[in-house]
Amino acid sequence: MDRTHTIDSTFATPGAGSQIERIGPTCLDVRARTENFWTGIGGGGWGWLWMILCFSAFGQIVVFVLEGAPWEPGNSWAAHFQIHVWLLPLVLALKLVVPIWVWRKHLPVRFNRRTREVSMELRGKVYTVPWDELAGRRRDLTGFTFPGVVLHDQLLQIDFPDGKGGTLKMLINGQDHHKGARVPDGPEALWAYITVYMEQGPDALPGRTPRGADYIKPSEFGLVTNPLPIFTARNPLLWPLQLFVSLPLVCLFLVTAIPTSLIHYWLYTSIPRQPMPEAMFDPENDDPSVLAGNSRPPGITQKDMLDLWPIPPLRGGLFVSNRAEVEEASQALKARNARNAQRLR
Repeated sequence: MDRTHTIDSTFATPGAGSQIERIGPTCLDVRARTENFWTGIGGGGWGWLWMILCFSAFGQIVVFVLEGAPWEPGNSWAAHFQIHVWLLPLVLALKLVVPIWVWRKHLPVRFNRRTREVSMELRGKVYTVPWDELAGRRRDLTGFTFPGVVLHDQLLQIDFPDGKGGTLKMLINGQDHHKGARVPDGPEALWAYITVYMEQGPDALPGRTPRGADYIKPSEFGLVTNPLPIFTARNPLLWPLQLFVSLPLVCLFLVTAIPTSLIHYWLYTSIPRQPMPEAMFDPENDDPSVLAGNSRPPGITQKDMLDLWPIPPLRGGLFVSNRAEVEEASQALKARNARNAQRLR
């Protein structure tokens, strides 16, 4: 694969939801596909946490609406329903064993620019290949998720010799990143990003993901967005669907999405990882505690991730479609506030 591809700065934000786990002075740690799928923001672990909160909240609402006093002594129907309300989240919580196991057991692929080696750990054994002999390959996989949604993954494949004359294939997502956006030529862009680190060092990498030309600041959400999908469809016949279906779902998501992200981030940064093998340890890059097992580096904080989160100009959800219209709406609001202040004098 071409190592001179244009660098994509969307890979420049390490942390809980990015392929890039940590950018150190001598080592670049990149998360493999399995860990990225199960533990990233919006991934399997995040989704199951969200479902647990949603079903718990929705069940309590149903009990309260139908019965009014769900915890009243002698209310056998409510007590029976409460068992079912909490049984489903408990069953869903069992699925969290998978991402928690992945958090605990999976170590990143390590690109060491000091030794010019690339290494990974698999089932207690470390596999290493010289950087100068490594050839990244693009691999496209197409499949289906459980609901039947078509899944098309753009992957970066790295081959490690297994010591028996064969190869071990390590796959890294080249398309998804923590903001959920698609990266054009993702595997090529990621390979170029890794190449720049290995050849020029961390200082040559682009900074954190810059906002697009049509970004919207968090402080402007109330000005330019319609967070509730009510009467925004162009066809009035769809308004009842928005009011009675979309609105409750959006409200449920708004109430549970932020707690889900906070719990997910806390789990990601709190669950200790298995000790790093000595063969992957670099004294110029790592704290000695990683040899005994410690929490993974958080990279950036949850607040940083929210501050950097770009809001794409999706039609229908926003009253505006580009940055110029955002500025126009902002100026109109300031003028309206000035007129109102003048009247109050």
